[in-house]
Amino acid sequence: MLLQTYGISELIEKFRLELRYRKKKSMETLQVLTGAVEKLTQLAYPSADVSIRDILAKDGFIDAMDCRSTPDGKIRRLSTWRSRWR
Repeated sequence: MLLQTYGISELIEKFRLELRYRKKKSMETLQVLTGAVEKLTQLAYPSADVSIRDILAKDGFIDAMDCRSTPDGKIRRLSTWRSRWR
């Protein structure tokens, strides 16, 4: 229905906005958050290379965690961020 109403480019933009503003819910586990961020990243960047999507998903996860008190470099250095939270 959304695809018929808005078209593919608007639908992709909707997913990008959802990814950008996604925040961890209070009772949400890290595994559920990881899955949600991965799914939104795939929908928001369907033609991106897997390695690029992995970087975007990692950044989306960090943003969703809203870790202002965490030093920026600590989490961003995780090369296998998915395995860390599964």
